[in-house]
Amino acid sequence: MKNKGYKISILFSLLPVILMAQQISLSVSVPAEVQAGQQFRLVYTLNAEADNFSGPDLKNFIILSGPSQSTSSNIQIINNQVTRSFATTFTYIIAAQQEGTFTIPAAKAGSGGKQYTSNTATIKVRGASSPPSGTQSPQQQQQQRQSAGGITNKDVFLRVVADKKSPYMGEQVIVTYKLYTRLQISSYQIEQSPGTSGFWVEELLRDSRKLKQYNEVIDGQQYTVAEIRQVALFPQRSGKLRIEPLEIDIVARVQQQTQRRTGDPFFDSFFNDPFFSSRYQNVNHTLKSNAFELDAKPLPVQNRPSEFSGAVGDFNFRATIDKTELAANEPINLKVVINGKGNVRLIDKLNFQFPPSFEVYDPKITTDVQVSQNGVSGTRTLEYLIIPRSAGKYTIKPVSFSYFNPQRGTYVNHNTPEFNFNIVRGEGHDITAGSAIADQQSIQYIASDIRFIRQTPFKLSKIGSYFFGSSLFYILLFSPLILFVVFVILLQNHIKNNRDIVRVKNKRATSIARKRLKQAEQFLKEKSGEKFFNELSQALWGYLSNKFNIPLSELSLETVYDRLTAKSVKPEVIDDFIKVLEQCEFARFAPGDKLHEMDQLYEQGLNIIMRIEKELK
Repeated sequence: MKNKGYKISILFSLLPVILMAQQISLSVSVPAEVQAGQQFRLVYTLNAEADNFSGPDLKNFIILSGPSQSTSSNIQIINNQVTRSFATTFTYIIAAQQEGTFTIPAAKAGSGGKQYTSNTATIKVRGASSPPSGTQSPQQQQQQRQSAGGITNKDVFLRVVADKKSPYMGEQVIVTYKLYTRLQISSYQIEQSPGTSGFWVEELLRDSRKLKQYNEVIDGQQYTVAEIRQVALFPQRSGKLRIEPLEIDIVARVQQQTQRRTGDPFFDSFFNDPFFSSRYQNVNHTLKSNAFELDAKPLPVQNRPSEFSGAVGDFNFRATIDKTELAANEPINLKVVINGKGNVRLIDKLNFQFPPSFEVYDPKITTDVQVSQNGVSGTRTLEYLIIPRSAGKYTIKPVSFSYFNPQRGTYVNHNTPEFNFNIVRGEGHDITAGSAIADQQSIQYIASDIRFIRQTPFKLSKIGSYFFGSSLFYILLFSPLILFVVFVILLQNHIKNNRDIVRVKNKRATSIARKRLKQAEQFLKEKSGEKFFNELSQALWGYLSNKFNIPLSELSLETVYDRLTAKSVKPEVIDDFIKVLEQCEFARFAPGDKLHEMDQLYEQGLNIIMRIEKELK
């Protein structure tokens, strides 16, 4: 017991340290002293992702630009351990108007629903004449830093290159930022991301721990080159578009020379040899890439198809249906798959013309994007659920998907095939336009034209006997009041027990799932495959919806994985649950004998719910 109390006391003593390590703050950075008329940077840094920013009142300064927002990431490699942090910066470029000492008020920034306030900053503005003795100009300070640190523009620099200078509007341009160095770089931090107004941007380098490195010779000097950032830019308008410079801070290990004086020329030259007199120092240095412009060409108007919606790239296209012979009220799955190189996110749905008796739901659109050093590619899938409501022969006419191929400089058309359907009469009645309206109205029957003739015997009361004051009279008199009191008590208990809807649904989730599984078992015995798989699927999805209070509209495999992971369910249990769901959905449409699969899936579905319940206890 003492040992337990001792551990708890240690935990509480360390709690302030833990909280301090996780604290979010907003800091301000500004030079301590500037000249009147000199431009300088006022930078606010939030060590988290920012939701909003409220800048200070800079009435004593001229705002030349800003606040410009940028995000940065910091990577440090210490003993082969890689750590990374993020920050959001808000930068002003301002100039002082007059001499004096001024206080810059605090700024505010929001993150995660909370507001954070910076400290104030004090800056001294001196006259625009020559600087006081003992101080140096920024150029002199920079030269001194370079000579002290030993870093020059020939030792390390940053370049940006693009794979094309004159793309078409919507064509992807791969932009690579290369760090050239002859020094050992221990870490780097992207200080300011370049502005990309007029572009859709896709980051290609997702894992900055795996930088592409190689050697390159420039002017007879060998450099180590690291590609620190790579993006795909998609121009959204034609004309000249400017890419602002990328600015990074690096920490380089620079060799320093120390001079030793012994009084003996021989020993002076001996000990001043680099082998004996050199040491290394970590030096901070800021690099800035070159800016560049792209001249985006407009897409040609000549031969532009009327169906063209803006897709640019090189794509493959196919459209398929799962059946052409079916009964009315049975579903048809129309699937369109577009894949290739380009920004597939911008591909819109197709304009199919469906027969009036076809009930068509909004397509389910899924996008799978792959990024690599070769650019952006992906797949756009559109799945239409169609239900024919009446028998007959119907046709879905071909539609076109058009895109512009920048390599060929031409428009490309892909047409869907013509889909012909033979719909036979299904179970029940076909739904036509007239009957559909009638089915949606409630029809009332009123029989008040003829009085009803009582056919059963009726009771006559004896003359001289009175109902008032009898036992039946008092029973009927007070029974409504008694029933009302009982109803109120039952209603209050019902409200109390069902006040927490989430808790009620959670408690009933297993029982509801078991009822559905029992119904699925009945369909299994009847060898009704489609009904069985549908009921089993609804049992599993409904269990998740009730157990974790997830609306049915938000259910997906990703949601399943996230919620079960958050509840500390074992990964193998989660994988088995998702596998059962996927097998169930696949088996609904797979051909062949499904009886063996039905037996297996039923046992797996029942077992996986029991395993999840065991995990959640």
